[in-house]
Amino acid sequence: MTSKVKVSTDSTLSTRTAGVYQVTFSVTNSAGDTASLSTELEVYDPDYNNADINLSSYLVYCQVGDDAPDYRSYVESVVAGSVRYTFSEGAASATGSDGSTLRRTALRVRSSVDMDTAGVYQVYLTYQGEDYQGTTLLLVVVE
Repeated sequence: MTSKVKVSTDSTLSTRTAGVYQVTFSVTNSAGDTASLSTELEVYDPDYNNADINLSSYLVYCQVGDDAPDYRSYVESVVAGSVRYTFSEGAASATGSDGSTLRRTALRVRSSVDMDTAGVYQVYLTYQGEDYQGTTLLLVVVE
């Protein structure tokens, strides 16, 4: 299926130039029906001490009127330099490969999700350590 997803952008997307770019992902099934999703793609400065935040899922579906999910629960790992923090499912914290501890609550959440209104929303999860910083994007679809 991945090979059938098309990516388009209104601007010149450069993976070597830091910035935020508008992109649209679309896919067409065998009946000719097309589904599209427009979102932002953020490219970071490669010289910056970037931390990688890895999620178990980058796209979450919810129903109108549901309680908002715990967005931090989707974080599987954070890699800051040579230190890797791997969270077990449901764990409040993770022990890094250097023996240090990272609590899930240390990850900042910026969300515009309105659980009472159908739509596609962006949730940013950010880690900021002493030497490393990183942000990842979780898309939430409220149906």
